Order: sequence, then C-alpha cells, then structure tokens
Amino acid sequence: MWWNGHGWGHMYGGWWLMPFLGLLCMLVFLYAVSKIFGNGPFCHRPYPPIDDHESINSLKKEIQELRREIHTLRANTPDPEKKDAS
Repeated sequence: MWWNGHGWGHMYGGWWLMPFLGLLCMLVFLYAVSKIFGNGPFCHRPYPPIDDHESINSLKKEIQELRREIHTLRANTPDPEKKDAS
C-alpha cells in the first residue's frame, strides 16, 4: 500500500474538521431542499393566492356573457354548408 498505518496521515489536532465540514454541508443541503420543496415558489401556488370570490364570480359572469354572445352569433350567421348544397 502507498500509505503508512491506518489512515491518511496525521491531522495535527484537526480530527474534528472533516466531521464539522460534513455536518455543515448536510445542513446547507437540507436548507436548500427545504426551500425548494417547502414554502418556496417552485412547488406551490404563487403568493398571494388568488381566492377572491368577487373576482371568481365576475369571471364566471363574463364567461356566461361570452357564451351567450357566441350562441347569438351562431344563430345569426348563415350556415355555409347549406348554401353550397342548394
């Protein structure tokens, strides 16, 4: 083998450095994952939530009006297939 003894060499009292850096990296990764999958903007609805009942009701009314307008336009326009057949 190319090293002597049981490890990579002497750390001169710095044995705590690698466990500390490992714990620090784990904490940074946990913080990043909690921000990505927690209350962050990536996996949830955007803030503030759009649950205003007045705006929803006004949109429903507008959709109904547009459907009525489409129905009247279809009723008032002549059918092009009927003209070709006659």
